[in-house]
Amino acid sequence: MQIRIHLQGDPEPLRVPIHYNALLQGVLYSYLELHLAHFLHQEGWQDGKRRLRLFAFSRLLGKRRREGNMWVFEGPVTWYVASPW
Repeated sequence: MQIRIHLQGDPEPLRVPIHYNALLQGVLYSYLELHLAHFLHQEGWQDGKRRLRLFAFSRLLGKRRREGNMWVFEGPVTWYVASPW
């Protein structure tokens, strides 16, 4: 499964911290049932010695500029989330 999410700041541009990956991960976990989110975050599935989270996500894609420690996105922003589920 892969989903494409379109975002846009309205009326102001979308602003996110330079290091925003943990925020995006938190958004994904917040939409899962509590017990599943806890399992994926704390344990994940085991494949030998590797722990698998079973989802991946892209960086935010769009026209952006840096202002201090923030990214400012002008116009639409696209975000991809993928999972084998």
